[in-house]
Amino acid sequence: MTIRPVTSATLVSNLNQLNFEGKKKRNSNASQPMNQLSHKLAVPLAATVLAMSPIAKSSANSNLYDVNSEKIEVVAQKNNLINEGNVIKTKSFVLNRKSAGGVPYTATYDVNFVSNDNDDSSFESIQILYKERNGVSSKGRLYTVNKFNTYKFGIVSEDGSESNNFSLDEIEAYDTRMGKNTYGNKTYITDKPICDYIKSQIKLNGNNSDVKPNVIARKIRPSFDLNLQNVAPKNKIKDAAPIVRNNYKRVGSDDIEGANGQYKLTYYSMPNSDEVDLITLKKDGFPELAVGKNIIATGVFNSGDSSPVKLEYGVTELYDNNMKKYYISDKDLSIFLVNAYNNPVTSAMVFNCESVEREYICHSGVVMPLDGEDEYENFE
Repeated sequence: MTIRPVTSATLVSNLNQLNFEGKKKRNSNASQPMNQLSHKLAVPLAATVLAMSPIAKSSANSNLYDVNSEKIEVVAQKNNLINEGNVIKTKSFVLNRKSAGGVPYTATYDVNFVSNDNDDSSFESIQILYKERNGVSSKGRLYTVNKFNTYKFGIVSEDGSESNNFSLDEIEAYDTRMGKNTYGNKTYITDKPICDYIKSQIKLNGNNSDVKPNVIARKIRPSFDLNLQNVAPKNKIKDAAPIVRNNYKRVGSDDIEGANGQYKLTYYSMPNSDEVDLITLKKDGFPELAVGKNIIATGVFNSGDSSPVKLEYGVTELYDNNMKKYYISDKDLSIFLVNAYNNPVTSAMVFNCESVEREYICHSGVVMPLDGEDEYENFE
């Protein structure tokens, strides 16, 4: 049978009640004939994936930040922190952020548009003034915006397919008092309210600065630790050694339509076993491989921001007959594998399956996973 993809909204948020804790022994009423196995494993996913989980709340939650949208004013006097020019427009932001240790704090910023040619109808530079932290003055740390980049990411699997596309906006700036050409004087600003506002302003006719919207494509991959890492992989699966199943008996199969193509899952049992002990996957045009691990993940990017970007995705680990491992990312496939894993006839040893949240920092288009000891930079 063909299983149609489930909408992305159900990927992680609806997995609260799925069993990732391992299998429990079944009583005699749970056993069933082998000829009913394929039908059993093909229960529609919608019947398995249930209630909404808190971890999938939208990153656009308005409680995450407070923007005073009315505070746009002409400033007549020159800000003495700015080397030259006049601030012709400013907007204040109060953001609820987190420190590197995860401690919440409130930060206040002014985004200033500066005219250097005595023409207040246009601006030549954009500066960001960090004013307060938890109501205490920051003594006026000032940044000048140098670039505005939108990074468009795609997760590339080891079969060459790509999915789970997402984007991150980033402002590159430097400490105004240190000067643009000072080595290492660079900071990255990814808070969504500030990025959204500056992005809207640099598209206007009055932008005479060097800061223009710039779009950069980036390819990332699922890695051996099931994190996302930089650089797209080569198409390795096409040369994998097909799995050999001499000691197993075939007891059922399912055809799946995933986000990245058509798959066939085949279920095998050991002799004298009434459980599924091996599940293999074969994508059209590729060899049959065994499933080793499967995760449903929520990736949180720049988690110290007031509204970090969240991505729901899946990663599946496969291995060939030489026990060489391969990694693919297809969230629809991962959802179906969760359903198969939770079927009562599936052995607890068939593969590892879990739901996780992974945190990443992303600066200058480079994705870096956090392992609990790493720290992300604060924009202050």
